[in-house]
Amino acid sequence: MSACPPSTFCDKCNAVLFDDSKMGGFAARGDDGQEILKLGEGHDAMQVLPIDFILIEPYPGLPSLSKSAKAGCAFCEFLKSTVVRHAINIALENDFDVSTLHSIKISLKYIWQANVRETPGAKGLRALEIDFCLLDNEGSDILEDTIACSVESAPGLCASWLRLSINESGYVLGSSTVSWLQEKLETSDSRSTIDDPSDNGFIPTRLVRVDCEPTRLIETLNSRSRTMKTRSYKYAALSYCWGSPEQAKSQLITERLSLSSRLSRIEEHEMTKVLQDAIQTCRALSIPYLWIDALCIIQDDPEDWERESTLLGKTFSNAHVTICALSSDSCTEGFLDRHPAQVEIPFQSKLRPEISGSYNLSLLGVPYNSYEDLAVDLINSKWNKRGWTFQEEAMSPRVLAFGKSKIHFMSTEEHQTQGEQAINRRYNFNIAILAQGNKKAEGYYDRRWHASVVSDYSARRLTYKNDRFPALSSTAQCYCKLMNDEYIAGLWKRTLYKGLFWSCMHRTPHNLGTLLGQLSDSLAYVAPSWSWASRHGYVEFRHKNFDIYDPNSFGDHQREYREVEAKIVLSGTDQFGQIKEASLRITTYIRPLPADIHYDEKDEWNSAYVGEPEAPSARCSLDWGSGFPTEPRRDVMMLLLGSAVGFDLQSSDSEDLQSSSLGVEDETHMDPPEDIRWIYGLLIHPVPGTDKFFRVGIFHSSPSEGWGTRLFEGYPEQTVTLI
Repeated sequence: MSACPPSTFCDKCNAVLFDDSKMGGFAARGDDGQEILKLGEGHDAMQVLPIDFILIEPYPGLPSLSKSAKAGCAFCEFLKSTVVRHAINIALENDFDVSTLHSIKISLKYIWQANVRETPGAKGLRALEIDFCLLDNEGSDILEDTIACSVESAPGLCASWLRLSINESGYVLGSSTVSWLQEKLETSDSRSTIDDPSDNGFIPTRLVRVDCEPTRLIETLNSRSRTMKTRSYKYAALSYCWGSPEQAKSQLITERLSLSSRLSRIEEHEMTKVLQDAIQTCRALSIPYLWIDALCIIQDDPEDWERESTLLGKTFSNAHVTICALSSDSCTEGFLDRHPAQVEIPFQSKLRPEISGSYNLSLLGVPYNSYEDLAVDLINSKWNKRGWTFQEEAMSPRVLAFGKSKIHFMSTEEHQTQGEQAINRRYNFNIAILAQGNKKAEGYYDRRWHASVVSDYSARRLTYKNDRFPALSSTAQCYCKLMNDEYIAGLWKRTLYKGLFWSCMHRTPHNLGTLLGQLSDSLAYVAPSWSWASRHGYVEFRHKNFDIYDPNSFGDHQREYREVEAKIVLSGTDQFGQIKEASLRITTYIRPLPADIHYDEKDEWNSAYVGEPEAPSARCSLDWGSGFPTEPRRDVMMLLLGSAVGFDLQSSDSEDLQSSSLGVEDETHMDPPEDIRWIYGLLIHPVPGTDKFFRVGIFHSSPSEGWGTRLFEGYPEQTVTLI
């Protein structure tokens, strides 16, 4: 990495200088024979190395930091201009009122990584973690969090001794990098995700031709015969972030009026930086065509947009390679030029005085449990937080990911960071690997849909809320083939009794009335209230100790409803796409709440209890947050979905137990007695002015607390419609 401007430090910040004589440091020989530093490495993957640095600064003035930075301390300037600003952004993203902020407390620690499973390169001095605490006028904590900074260096004695991650700023597509990428593409499998005869010969409707001057758009259906396509169109697909609506305005796009012009020529100087870099990458790798959504989909033609978005999975699964712009936060930013580090830290070994040099710090963001280069680049990228990019990666057999510090290659067989050893497994979720999974294992695909797909995807952001289903459409299409089941608003019909049991982890409505108002707003409609897609935030299919998709926690799941019928009205032609309206008619046991709802304010799950917390009849997760210790029961009712047996009750002699479920269909191998079955279901509320209901939460009831199946004794089956 090219050096930052020479850094000077104030007396306080000298504590940041790394002392290799502490923490039991000693010299050893690495696998390559070079001398390296070890810190008494045992079995722990990571060692935390505290730094004698604590700073409490009044906010917003930051007087001592500002004074020291002005005097020339590079680290004080880094804390003031980068770290404090990032901490305030975290507070704002978490809806904290920063006007109550009086001061900020900062402490530091280095992270030394030792024994990393399957990742021999991810060892040594890996990160500087900055713990911050925002304090109010009384010195009470408003928010505590941690910000991570990478520790990297150019090759040299310092880098070898501390076993630093190597990173150099500047243009990344040098000859050695291009040779490595070409070798990976030549020796890896580019086959599509799922064996499907309809995919044979697939090519996108339009592609950007980049091996000619000028660059131009082509329409493949009008240019060659269908039989020529597989041989004639080797193309890459680009996966990137458009950015904010303001940034997206600068994106060069194809519209109905500009289509003929794009087919004639595309001026590269009109393109945003991310598109220019994608074209450079294709040319360097001798890939003649490139698929870019902005140019290959007619953006102001709803029919073209729906048709092409439905084909998105095939577009990415049949690409020669997918280019992922991890380091680009928007279409205005490229990914082929690495920026210099933000601060340089001088180093002088005390164990080996002849070793000296420096290393560099760059803000990462979220700390990680293993500072593997690929993990770091992924988790701290905006790309990894966008909704559309989930299935773009999941459908891609091969990926070139351009991170802020490294380039990474992923295929169905392996992943590798440039300069490191290849790891014989795909890093992230991928449809091709899923299709090779254990198809005979009970609930395999259903469990992976909820645990690997929905939980990840639901946390991602979309500029347009109506893209909630379209951005997952191709993934759902593949799952439909694998599961041979009916897709119902993000769920699957055969396992609705489990799929309906999801918990909101981000509760934006602060009361039940606000939630009901949001669910009644037809202009904001995306999905029915019973679908996870109706909530714009992270969901999990569990609540506290009741994890419905963990086979090690609960088993012998049974549905407890008699009948269920779904009605879906689509907005377009894609059966996995946008929904105009939907309903679920269900016949099952329903009862009113037996008591008011009480909150446990100290519980990180924002748990609620039906009845007193010391002896509840059920535990709940509500779709709204409340500032009150007690919520009146009002019109909320309990709807029974299913029952299960806890892991500790599933023993070899359970085969002799008698069935006790209230319900209908036993899909399991055990018949446990009534007093050991947990039950679970939905909390529902009447839709004002109708005979229908909204889902407003979930509940589960434990037999160990004296309830379980007893909770619905004496209550008859009813038929209700959820919308």
